[in-house]
Amino acid sequence: MKKLCSLIAVLCFAALPAVAAETVVADAKISNGGDAGDGGGASKIGYWVETQVGRSGGKGEAQVVAIASAPLTGRLGLFILAQAISDGYRQAYAGPSLKLGPVEVGVGIGSENMPDSFRRAAYAFGDIGKISFVLAYEDGGSGPWHTTKVTYKVTDKVGVGAMEQSFFGFGPRVEYDLAKGIQLWGAVARERHSDGKVNGKVGLAFTF
Repeated sequence: MKKLCSLIAVLCFAALPAVAAETVVADAKISNGGDAGDGGGASKIGYWVETQVGRSGGKGEAQVVAIASAPLTGRLGLFILAQAISDGYRQAYAGPSLKLGPVEVGVGIGSENMPDSFRRAAYAFGDIGKISFVLAYEDGGSGPWHTTKVTYKVTDKVGVGAMEQSFFGFGPRVEYDLAKGIQLWGAVARERHSDGKVNGKVGLAFTF
């Protein structure tokens, strides 16, 4: 299964540029919370990479998450996600996405290595005015995991909101756009099921 996890990531990242090159859509903008076009223009493939360090689940950890997405036809698209955590955990999954106005939803299937098993996921994200949100759910051999994030854009560069995540807890979150396509964020949260331990994370995200 470990080999399958790596193979899924390699094949999907290799295939996405070819898929995008053969597809015609209008003004596709694929980003973290971006929009996918619905008409005729040059298609685009987008990448989002984020590094995180902090405390979660009662221990320190670092991780990298990478997502690639490409439009297929009209409102339909394809995405691939790969994740690596400092404790040795790895996962990768891929699937279709669907654009519903300002909201995008998607489902995926793949594999993980701790334990060696299949993994499935679903997500939704969107931008409505100055408010953006992200919802994600995963399940597999290691058990269920979810995250929820809501952000209000105070200025062109600063956003404030809250996040809730498995093993991390619920608390405030602040983000700052360092430059186009580069965002720094931080969050603190209190876990409900571990004697109220306080966790914290900082992350740096790149969109291109």
